[in-house]
Amino acid sequence: MRKEQAVNKTRTITLAAFVLSLCIICIMLFRGSMSIMSSLLIPPLIAVFSLNQKKIYWLYVTLGLILTVSVLFNTQIIFVSGYILLALALRYLMAGRDSNINTGFFNSAAYIILSMAVIILGIMLTEKVFLIPLHSMMLRISGGKLVVYTGIIFVESALIFISNIMIFKLLFSKLKKFMMGVER
Repeated sequence: MRKEQAVNKTRTITLAAFVLSLCIICIMLFRGSMSIMSSLLIPPLIAVFSLNQKKIYWLYVTLGLILTVSVLFNTQIIFVSGYILLALALRYLMAGRDSNINTGFFNSAAYIILSMAVIILGIMLTEKVFLIPLHSMMLRISGGKLVVYTGIIFVESALIFISNIMIFKLLFSKLKKFMMGVER
């Protein structure tokens, strides 16, 4: 029994380090206008990690991510907090107990609306806190039209939704065998 527990803890630590390093690599690689790529990858990574884990392990990984980002990439902290919210929604709203994705209308709409809120709040707060003119830039891109601005955010959110679901399924199918030995 002790050996099995040690193996499970080793798997958990290995998977946590893997997820944390992949998230940090995403943030390092995708900066500026490419930062939307992080929203496509980070939430499913964190959600897949949280499937068969005790909540405390998930908390350690998210706190590690937040601390690392706040030290190394402080302007990304607002968006990373949003990615963690999206990971929670993906895990608890979209993924069932058996890890099948529930893409019913309500769940899909709720996830897209949450994605829109994360993007809009991220843009607004980044402009207010870090004085990076993301909102002003988006207004210029949309020609100052709220409908176009909302449409752009909606398309981004739909892209995030579709990619998060696809990546979640892919990661889960690839890591299922590794994760099944991990304690709950």
